[in-house]
Amino acid sequence: FRLFRLLLDHYALRFLTSGHVGTDLSLLNRYQEYRDVWKAITCSPALGYGFGGRFRTFNIIGRHHDWSGFSHNSYLYIAFKSGIPGGILFIFAYIAFAWVGFRLLRRGELSALSVIFLRAFLAYLVLIAINATVAPIFDSKTEMVWVGIAWGFILAHSSKVIDADKFRTLRSLYPFGKSRTEDYRIPVGV
Repeated sequence: FRLFRLLLDHYALRFLTSGHVGTDLSLLNRYQEYRDVWKAITCSPALGYGFGGRFRTFNIIGRHHDWSGFSHNSYLYIAFKSGIPGGILFIFAYIAFAWVGFRLLRRGELSALSVIFLRAFLAYLVLIAINATVAPIFDSKTEMVWVGIAWGFILAHSSKVIDADKFRTLRSLYPFGKSRTEDYRIPVGV
């Protein structure tokens, strides 16, 4: 809970630094950027613009137009680059991996070291998901590499648990608790 409170305090401080939400130029610039990227998304909603695509936005602070390849909202960034279906699939995968990670923690079948790493990766995924609303996180290679490592860790450990469940199920199918190899041993020299 301390980590969550620290995160909320940090998140709230972003908005407390501005005097008024409606008159702060930095926030107004972000709102304009969000509006312009959303307008670009609606022009190509199915396929997006690809990872080299740019959209035109008005810079309120400098009072000129810019061509930007990223957005300060990472969810809009993904939808702009890969289209709305690609954005939905990415968000679904992100939520699914976090869900599987939390289920792995609840099962209690992991080693202490694996639990430590899993908790760290899940905390990282939650923090990144929240910070992605106001920062170009999914545009950063470093953060995406760490997200991929976290997903790989969760996938590797979830497959171990699934394999262990299948093994227990297979053992229960054999009479007298014998394993598969004991049932079908071929005598040597026959």
